[in-house]
Amino acid sequence: MRLILKASVLSSIFLCALAASANTIARADLPFSFVIKGHSFPAGYYDITMDSTHSFITLANRTNAADRIVFTLGPADAATAPATLRFNVCGGQAFLRDIHMGVEITAEQHRRGKPGSEVCTDHASESTVTGRPLDETQMAAGR
Repeated sequence: MRLILKASVLSSIFLCALAASANTIARADLPFSFVIKGHSFPAGYYDITMDSTHSFITLANRTNAADRIVFTLGPADAATAPATLRFNVCGGQAFLRDIHMGVEITAEQHRRGKPGSEVCTDHASESTVTGRPLDETQMAAGR
């Protein structure tokens, strides 16, 4: 009887941990190339993964492991979507502005500039891409 009780408790803890981790993984289909800190990233599917301490977030291209970058996180209001990536569009090029996931957000990577500034040479517009949540099973299956 103790064995069954112990197994039930352990499986409940495992399922709760799995459910909690599902909130820290998302995938976004980015139909355009973009720039982060001077590095160009191609269009494609990207996994957005928050570490268990909610201190770091990784943005990784599904087809090219070299296209990966890690950001530190800070507090934010609760997100209304699993993950939101905001971009500034300057001179026809998209620049990642920030990633918002849960109650965390990355520092602003690219600030909107005024026309003629070094940040943006034309009127900056914003673009937002919303990622969908993934669970560990979908991650392992590559979906």
